[in-house]
Amino acid sequence: LCQSPPDDIDELVACYNATLKSVLDKHAPLKNKVIIERTRVPWFNEEIKEAKRKRRKVERKWRDTRLAADLADFKQKRNVVTRLMNKARREFHSEFIDAHSGNQKKLFTGTMKLINQSKTRDLPPVPDNAVCASSIGKFFNRKIANIRNAVTTIGVSPFSDFNVLTEQEVSALIMSSSRKTSPTDPMPSKLVSECSCLLPVITKMINTSLQSGHFPDDWKEVLLSPLLKKVGADFTFQSKEIKLAKGIKYNSKQFYAYLRSKKKSNPTVSKLKKPNGEFTTSVKESADLLVKSFATVFTNETSLTRDCNMDIIAVKQIDPLVISDYDVKNELLALDVSKCAGPDGVHPKIVRFLAGNDNFVSAVTALYRSISDNSQKLGRKQL
Repeated sequence: LCQSPPDDIDELVACYNATLKSVLDKHAPLKNKVIIERTRVPWFNEEIKEAKRKRRKVERKWRDTRLAADLADFKQKRNVVTRLMNKARREFHSEFIDAHSGNQKKLFTGTMKLINQSKTRDLPPVPDNAVCASSIGKFFNRKIANIRNAVTTIGVSPFSDFNVLTEQEVSALIMSSSRKTSPTDPMPSKLVSECSCLLPVITKMINTSLQSGHFPDDWKEVLLSPLLKKVGADFTFQSKEIKLAKGIKYNSKQFYAYLRSKKKSNPTVSKLKKPNGEFTTSVKESADLLVKSFATVFTNETSLTRDCNMDIIAVKQIDPLVISDYDVKNELLALDVSKCAGPDGVHPKIVRFLAGNDNFVSAVTALYRSISDNSQKLGRKQL
């Protein structure tokens, strides 16, 4: 592999995998061992170990003699061990938080271990493994297609081939990458990063693949482990929009923030409808329409449609409004109770509850009529 590596990329990758597997099997063959699982804490040190040894020694002495002095000595050694363990535990977690303050993943993993919550890999109840694998494959194909469609095309200068990487660049990439190992790897990544003799071979594989434009088949194999957040949930992959829409009851702000981020037009000016029924196509048209609309407020013009429920208006806008108790009651029953109280300090839920009282509906109807007529005003006692 190192003396006369093949020039073909597929043969080179096959030789690389076979050589590393044979070396690993020769020096570190698989062996079956019976291991007793014991809880090991990362903050355990030699000082605690020595204190526990002394505690155990005086404990055996007290169990033999049953003297009060030996019992007091045992309790004193026990308290020393407890204080040392609490101190080591606090120092370990403080150093861990300080060292990974910028890595949310590390902090979350440490928190899960601290509260003794481990990851559980529960597969969904599917009748056939082929159906499960097919669903996963369709999900990733759809995911890749969506990512490709979302990527905007930009103008770049064309080039005929890739730049050849040097051994120093490849070494920097290997050292900066994660040390995670897949079961399909011929040798653990930690050992590969320590073998400097493999650096020329890895560099040649990368450059040969880039120059030939061929990706070896051995590199296309991967093991997928689907993780479901909820055990027993339906095994269906849904889009982000559907997931957000289902969670609107619990997190409405995130849903509406997502909708606002998807708006293609100017976020400050939405499309408006012109008097002829057509929608505005530019920000300038919307601005002109808004200027004209605001002008009608001060000039009493009624060229634009009012922003109110047209069902409660029995005649044209130029005539006095005719508002009935029945229509006002329907409007009160349709109030959104999820909103907070307005400037009047009355919650919409209370107003909707009082909509069943005829006296209250009559008072609100009179208020609407007084505002529309602009001839009389109701006092707080009358309301």
